Amino acid sequence: MPLNPAELLERRETGIEIGWDDQQVMLYALAVGMGRDPLDPRELPFVYEGAGLKVLPSFASVLARSRLLDDCGWDYSQVLHGAERIEWHRPLTESGSLRLASRVSRLRDLGEGRGAHILLEIRATAARSDAPLFTVERTLIARADGGCGGPQARWPAPPRLPNRPADLSSALRTRRDQALLYRLCGDRNPLHADPARARRLGLPAPILHGLCTWGVACRAILRTICEYDPTLLRSLEGRFSAPVLPGDTLVTEMWQQANTVWFRVRAEERDLVVINHGRCELAA
Repeated sequence: MPLNPAELLERRETGIEIGWDDQQVMLYALAVGMGRDPLDPRELPFVYEGAGLKVLPSFASVLARSRLLDDCGWDYSQVLHGAERIEWHRPLTESGSLRLASRVSRLRDLGEGRGAHILLEIRATAARSDAPLFTVERTLIARADGGCGGPQARWPAPPRLPNRPADLSSALRTRRDQALLYRLCGDRNPLHADPARARRLGLPAPILHGLCTWGVACRAILRTICEYDPTLLRSLEGRFSAPVLPGDTLVTEMWQQANTVWFRVRAEERDLVVINHGRCELAA
């Protein structure tokens, strides 16, 4: 069945309970490159529980799972992850359980042949106390579903980067096998592992998961500005603009004014911006 915008905007998914433990926390940190130097005392607490485990804040994107859009009528083979935004209401612990509630908060029909934008909102609360943990807003681009008859709603404008050279930068090289490790965090799409599948889609090799690149950007901000204190992050947003090939060096360029950090991520060897219009809000 074709995409039905009215039905989609009415959909709700509630009461989905998810648990996590320290092994998942450490696997995620390793998968986005933490602990590459096992003697680095700043990164070791993210991958070793000895002195108390720290949780990389972007782990929230892995926990924010939703099946709300399953069988919604779109052509899933033509769906792209366009943007991500996380707002943290309290720091994540090394283990716990949460409940998720999902809805489509906005839909924009760009017209026949131009696709549609879908904004999926996922709210997480603690399973025992119902205290808010984080909210994820995930923009999905349904490239084959333009002209579905949906609203042409106004869309939030992306953050504008300052018009000056970056104040700070962080270069982090990805590993050739990084996508194979990151897929163990839950996204086993063969596009990230199967060379033949990648070639059929016109790619030179399997690409890195967008949310792995997202985690590398979060790590870069923690490393460069926050002295590895994950409790300082309040929100993080950015738009995915190009795929990353495992082995790329990811340079995160940052502009800081008070508690706001604007950023973009560039694949250095290919001089290609892979995350654009990034903004991170820090604790006062």
